[in-house]
Amino acid sequence: MATGRFSITSSLVSKGRYLRPEVREARAALITEEKAKAARNERAILPDERREILSLTVRLETGHPELVLLTGDTNYYTIRTLQELRMKKGRDKPTTVARYFQNHWGMSTLVEARGDDGQPVLVFSRRSARVDFYPGCYNVTASGAMEKDDFDALGQMNLLRVATRELGEETGIQFGSSDTYEVLGLGYNPEKSDWNLQTLVRTNQPAREILANRGKAPDAWETDDLFLVDASRPETVIAALRKHESEWTPTGAAAADTYLRRVFGSVDLAA
Repeated sequence: MATGRFSITSSLVSKGRYLRPEVREARAALITEEKAKAARNERAILPDERREILSLTVRLETGHPELVLLTGDTNYYTIRTLQELRMKKGRDKPTTVARYFQNHWGMSTLVEARGDDGQPVLVFSRRSARVDFYPGCYNVTASGAMEKDDFDALGQMNLLRVATRELGEETGIQFGSSDTYEVLGLGYNPEKSDWNLQTLVRTNQPAREILANRGKAPDAWETDDLFLVDASRPETVIAALRKHESEWTPTGAAAADTYLRRVFGSVDLAA
């Protein structure tokens, strides 16, 4: 069962955008480097086919908010190339750096499970030192990219498929028939030029069972640990966020903030 405070409609309108010669050259060099890593049996970037956001519109005509996204094809090689070029060109040259922005996107999924006393607990993770982005940082339960197979022929995405795949791969959590899925919000990380869907899975699976099964997940190496936070009161969640103030991923902290506001109303993390 999937629920949400707003709906999202997407469509594919472009087979990709024109890349400047310098971008094509840098991408070719990156591909050569990553193929050499793979030949040495080292972990390498895969040519994952993905989608970028070309435009975003909000419709309110029906009284139910609807995000309408127009998307185009891209891939992870292009995303990484543009990220590296932005860093090299420097953030103090906005007119130059703007050439290398691409609105790619992913999903952050926070899980609310049940504690031993039946009260809600949030399942957070700590990323391992082996991941490319934000190694060692605290995060929501699982996060991942929108892959090409998550979209149908018209460009409409299957959000639940993305969330359940990433949860299963990284934590071993399986979405049950009585579990619910909700889109909390949409955030943006300018550092990575990354739109991020903030989503929530509420499950009746015992939290301790989730911790016990983590090591069985196919991609358990992406996280060093899962930890539980009492979610019956906002104070306990805020305390957990502040305990590692400078060690959270931007998208993880933003999703936790959205959760607090949705469940408890006006909550000021900075107070």
